[in-house]
Amino acid sequence: MRRTRGFTLVELLVVIFVIGVLVALLLPAIQSARESARRVTCANRLRQQVLATQQHVERTGFYPGAFTTLQNDTAIYPIYVTWSVQLLPELEQQNLFDKYQAGEQPDIPLVEFHCPSDSTIDEGKTDTSFVANHGVKGG
Repeated sequence: MRRTRGFTLVELLVVIFVIGVLVALLLPAIQSARESARRVTCANRLRQQVLATQQHVERTGFYPGAFTTLQNDTAIYPIYVTWSVQLLPELEQQNLFDKYQAGEQPDIPLVEFHCPSDSTIDEGKTDTSFVANHGVKGG
């Protein structure tokens, strides 16, 4: 009887099993590399905020406050903004800062204030991954 050349079912199952084991070993390494990239992105965004804060101090002479009033002659009510809005010109977002100064409340998420691995951003619980500490004005 002549034997045909090819794979048997057992050989095919062994090859599939070996490939499955290799994939299972590679997935944690891939996830680790992704999380490392997210950490680097988050650290870079924090660095950009620190540089923007230093530029804000050089430009205005004071640190951005937790809440402050923007100057606008046409607004009926004072326009209160947080520290993150005050840093927008230094983060190359002058057009967005101008919208806030005009009294608009733009609903644009700023990626400069988000860490990629922060799950509270995705769930809509917060607008930023970073917080700022502030003192008492005039204290």
